[in-house]
Amino acid sequence: MGTGFDAWLMGELEQRGWSNSELARRAGVVPSTVSMILSGQNRPGFEFCVKVSRAFNLRPEAVLRRAGLLPSLPPAVEEEREAVAILRAVPALVRDTVMVQLRALAGEEPVRMLPGVGEGEVGYEMDEDLAAELLAEFRKLPRVWKVEAVREVGRLRRYSEMQVRFVGEGEEDDSG
Repeated sequence: MGTGFDAWLMGELEQRGWSNSELARRAGVVPSTVSMILSGQNRPGFEFCVKVSRAFNLRPEAVLRRAGLLPSLPPAVEEEREAVAILRAVPALVRDTVMVQLRALAGEEPVRMLPGVGEGEVGYEMDEDLAAELLAEFRKLPRVWKVEAVREVGRLRRYSEMQVRFVGEGEEDDSG
């Protein structure tokens, strides 16, 4: 009944020098659950995978994919490394905005923002041609994503207004 997840999990334990009981303690599950999954008697569930990912300090998606609870990732594309390098180089809130846009383009359902998101947002200056181009793209979005796109624009606008208030119109922030 094993799925390959059991072998992967055993390898992770060996690599860390952990026992089944140590994983159970760190993941907050009962030791028999770990034993039954390692022996192939039980399949890992969503909650177990999330707890294991935290214990191993791995992304939950990676563990869920190993367990077969999420589909495999599509093959890598040529632009992937460049996109990752760019994402790593920009501030977190810019990454959030880019990810919202990518999810929309991929046809995923929108994810609601958590309360309190919005502090330290990043704003952009935009010329009229770019604004027109973005508006044309906005019109192509499915209805459910338009709400998210408007929310992102609002976040950017609030930052821009705040920057003018603190720095001043046309002044440079020379605090850096």
